Amino acid sequence: GYRVLHQARVIHDYEAENEDELDLVKDEYISIISFENDDDNERDKGWEYAEKSNGTTGIFPVNFAVRLYDNEMSETWSLGIKRLLARVNSFHQPGSSKSKCKLFVCNDQQIGWIREDAAEQLRRYPNVFVEHSDRFTLADHLNTYENRSEAVAQVVNDMRARDCLKTLRGWRDELYLVKSAYSQPPLFEIERAAASAFGIRKYGSHVNGYVIDQNGTWHMWIGKRSATKQTFPGMYDNMAAGGISLDLTPTECMVKECEEEATIPKELALEKLKSVGAVSYTYEDDDGIHPEGEFLYDIQLPTTFTPNNSDCEMEKFHLWTIPQVKI
Repeated sequence: GYRVLHQARVIHDYEAENEDELDLVKDEYISIISFENDDDNERDKGWEYAEKSNGTTGIFPVNFAVRLYDNEMSETWSLGIKRLLARVNSFHQPGSSKSKCKLFVCNDQQIGWIREDAAEQLRRYPNVFVEHSDRFTLADHLNTYENRSEAVAQVVNDMRARDCLKTLRGWRDELYLVKSAYSQPPLFEIERAAASAFGIRKYGSHVNGYVIDQNGTWHMWIGKRSATKQTFPGMYDNMAAGGISLDLTPTECMVKECEEEATIPKELALEKLKSVGAVSYTYEDDDGIHPEGEFLYDIQLPTTFTPNNSDCEMEKFHLWTIPQVKI
């Protein structure tokens, strides 16, 4: 095993010449590490051991990186978080389509946003979607959960058959409830892949899995998403997370995802999961508008536990210290 000594920033590109060396790119962040029973022979020879953010370890010349001290790490972390917040809340940033969108209203409650690319398609279905100066509504005769769900499903299936919206190519065969707020009664249901075409809020459950070792050092389990995932392939993620389908509560969803994505036994999840809050944001991309609400959980896991993926959602898991997570 090895332990993390400190964090460092690469100041020169370095191309590995041997299999035990690391390729480095200027301005990337790495963790300087020490292996058990290491007698510092490599450092005496002008080399340093390090771990990259993708989990690979190796050696590199000592003068190719500089140590990050607490003040620089805090500044780097703060700037990174600000950039991330701007990205995940991009719909509310200057330059988004928000000012050109129309509201999507049902039963006098706003439930979404309609961008012009979606509006162009909805105009083909005037018996279901009625356009006003500043909004789209459902036709007056659609006044129950059942007939709204049926009418919207017919439109969405027809649009999918015509391949007119990119987001519908990621069809899930998974239904989400449509509400003006999570605590409000559902107005109808919709295919998950279609939600972003209507700017409808989706809800999910996310868990931070952590370990406290015998020295009191905190570590987090970080998952790397499968390269074949429809959304955010190959990117780092919470240990387990998933969208809340119409038949699950947030906690039921979290227990299910813990078992499927990280093989956390149901009994352990029910005992240890702790609800710690929620976060909401709205981002925009080629698929549409994505208002999202995430229910957040923490779970402290035994030091002997190692997560494994059983549904091909995650490629691998890393156990990182908090400073490693930050870079």
